[in-house]
Amino acid sequence: PTEHIVPDTFRVVEKMPEPVGGWAAFYKTLTKNFKYPKQAERAGAKGRVFVEFTVNDKGELSNFKIIKGIGYGCDEEAKRVIALTRWTAGKQRGRAVNVKMVQPIVFNME
Repeated sequence: PTEHIVPDTFRVVEKMPEPVGGWAAFYKTLTKNFKYPKQAERAGAKGRVFVEFTVNDKGELSNFKIIKGIGYGCDEEAKRVIALTRWTAGKQRGRAVNVKMVQPIVFNME
């Protein structure tokens, strides 16, 4: 029988994953697709949602998890807009690897 080896997931690597097109393109994608949840608007909810996710060795995003949320639909919206972004894989010793990332998304109605 062959043994299935689960690849390591790192927190810090020599070359961290980056959004395709750079951080300016990342924030442009977020701004373009962001929808303030109606429930959050009515409640006047604001703050930061911290989303943890994995950028795999192919640059694909997975394993989304809210580390700190504010509720009112903001947590789901933060996950949704981050999932729309494209990334390049992180590298360790010249090899593409899985990297766990945390990205804050700011909710502010001003």
